[in-house]
Amino acid sequence: METLTIAPTDNQQLILSLIKDDLVNSKLINNLIGMGIDATNYSLNLRNVILKLMGFKTVNDQTHEKYFDFTLRSKDIDFVANPELLYPLAQEIYSFLDGLDRKAVQTDKPFISNKTIVTDLIKQDLINYKMINLMGDIQISAGDYLLDIGRIVFEIMDIERLEDVDTIFENYSDMSKKVLEMNASQSNKEIDVLASEMYDYLEKSSQQK
Repeated sequence: METLTIAPTDNQQLILSLIKDDLVNSKLINNLIGMGIDATNYSLNLRNVILKLMGFKTVNDQTHEKYFDFTLRSKDIDFVANPELLYPLAQEIYSFLDGLDRKAVQTDKPFISNKTIVTDLIKQDLINYKMINLMGDIQISAGDYLLDIGRIVFEIMDIERLEDVDTIFENYSDMSKKVLEMNASQSNKEIDVLASEMYDYLEKSSQQK
């Protein structure tokens, strides 16, 4: 896939969906910590993916802290009763990021490719998948915290247009089950390898049509 060189401004809704997922994950992690459960390994790295999709190569610590402060506000939102309640906060975060001067925060490093972005998204989807499966042992409904990451991956890679999208999704889901035998961690290279394999499968499936 081509290398991204500018922010995909026409993908605002996609980015808003990722911000919403980040808010859901933030609330879940805070709930688990409140129950005395160490959920550090299940905190998703969606923020960096969002920034890359918006055209940032890097941002300063102050921006990261501001973004983190935004996500903390999700703990007071009852999105289980009404998921739409998250969107005003997601829009506020998007507007904040979109208003930043990208030139002022970019570095001279080569920008990241679509493959790296999507593979990172798949990795976050895998970690979230394992977490959802582990939540059957605690008093939190996993269904309330399902994320749209997989759908977003399919949208970015233009898989949804394919006639056999259902079969591709089933295979994607079957491949995801391998993460259940792995330790959930952003630093676990096994998950990186699995995410890369899943990306290659999706790319091959897309190119065959």
